[in-house]
Amino acid sequence: RLARAAFRVGGIEFRLGRAEKGAAAFRRACEAFAALAADHPAVPKYRWDVAESHGNRGLLLADLGQFTEAE
Repeated sequence: RLARAAFRVGGIEFRLGRAEKGAAAFRRACEAFAALAADHPAVPKYRWDVAESHGNRGLLLADLGQFTEAE
């Protein structure tokens, strides 16, 4: 639930125009989903969630001009 909550917060922060806070929330989501994926390798949805969180974080960082960190 923590991972999904962090993901939702990232989207909310983005829609509110707070890209830095959104990127931080997506980072937390990435970390939480990565832990879930490691603990439950038979659940492909967790790996998808990691990728989706990374992608969203990268887009927000690119919008902030933080291209190196967005890669």
